[in-house]
Amino acid sequence: MQQNDFKDFTPVEKALIRNTKMKITEGMWMKVTSDDPTNVYLRSSHNILRPWSIFQIYGRKINLASLCNLPEIYTEVMPISEEKKKDLIDMCDYLPQEKKQFYQDLLNF
Repeated sequence: MQQNDFKDFTPVEKALIRNTKMKITEGMWMKVTSDDPTNVYLRSSHNILRPWSIFQIYGRKINLASLCNLPEIYTEVMPISEEKKKDLIDMCDYLPQEKKQFYQDLLNF
């Protein structure tokens, strides 16, 4: 993964609505689809013949296109703590030679 793969989901969170009828702990199966991303489908049984219950999780005024283009959450390289740096250095002793360079490069940030 690259740094630009980490997105800020704040716009998604703000668009969510609280659906008090959806009891997620009572669901056995949960399904979210790309063709219907504003709804969550729950099945309260492992029986595949049981119907899905459909729950709307976004308000009607949601702009789904804007949710697909989420901003990056980090605009700068995240520093590595001294504790993590020490762990990486210690770990490098046990890595095969061909894998060491990746982790040693992390130490340069």
